[in-house]
Amino acid sequence: MKKSFTLIELSVVIAVIAILLGVIIPNAVNFMEKSRDAKRVSDINTIALALESFYDDNGRYPNQADDGVSSSGEKFDGSSNIENVLKPYIRGGIPKDPLYKNSSSQFYYAYDPSHSVDWCDSDATNDTSAPVLGFRRKETDSVELSKDTCEGSDQDLDNAVYNIAFVEPD
Repeated sequence: MKKSFTLIELSVVIAVIAILLGVIIPNAVNFMEKSRDAKRVSDINTIALALESFYDDNGRYPNQADDGVSSSGEKFDGSSNIENVLKPYIRGGIPKDPLYKNSSSQFYYAYDPSHSVDWCDSDATNDTSAPVLGFRRKETDSVELSKDTCEGSDQDLDNAVYNIAFVEPD
């Protein structure tokens, strides 16, 4: 007599596999989203360090007059002036957002050399203009992020989920 699986046994195995896939796939997707958000924060910190190194060498942050960086800010898109200015300060190349595809992408890093800074987390009224670096979007709420500025529309950094203002010492 030939042994084979019954229809019920096959149905149970398929159901178990479907349940396992239903649990594994969403967790894998969530893990990928969290890792891209963590990379965004790491990339911005790398670029911020490059900006600080540039400041140490030149006594100023990159700007339009001296470096050709647009006064309305620039996206890190592979060919911007800010990237050319920072290349010597970042080993391994200028980072891009993990989901950046082209200039119309909603996921990007940006730098504005003269952003209107309105401090988000204080009642201070000493708003100023300063260089700001940030990224526009994140995918999850798993990474705790902060913003220095909530004002100014250049490169949409006021709506960025994470930005850093660089204020020159007095």
